[in-house]
Amino acid sequence: HQGRYLFGGLLPISTFAALAWRELMQPLQGKVTGFLTAVLTISLAGANFMSDVQDKVTILVIGLLAMLLVIQPFLLTGSVDPIIVGAPSLLQRWFGWRYVRPLLPALRKLVWATPFLALLFLDFVIPFRYIVPQLGF
Repeated sequence: HQGRYLFGGLLPISTFAALAWRELMQPLQGKVTGFLTAVLTISLAGANFMSDVQDKVTILVIGLLAMLLVIQPFLLTGSVDPIIVGAPSLLQRWFGWRYVRPLLPALRKLVWATPFLALLFLDFVIPFRYIVPQLGF
């Protein structure tokens, strides 16, 4: 309703969001945050099961974010091999395949760009989903 007052703060907010996402792309931080996000997802799903108070799409998005954060350190296998040492043997063999190893840097870049692509998608959806109906067209 009064979102115009937020426009001046968009640049600092987006800067801090980008810096936070950069930190989450660090291997150890990604694993810890992914685990905590998975715990949050399970807690929200349990609370939603007890009383239908939470939107299921929100729980799904948080769960996908948890999976993304847990998986992203494994995409560093070409540059930081100690990450893979504690991984299950099936996962170690899968990352060792010559067809998979060249794809990992591209997948890591795609994972890094995911929130920014989602924001771009929202930029296109929000005017037609929320603003135009308010204008009565």
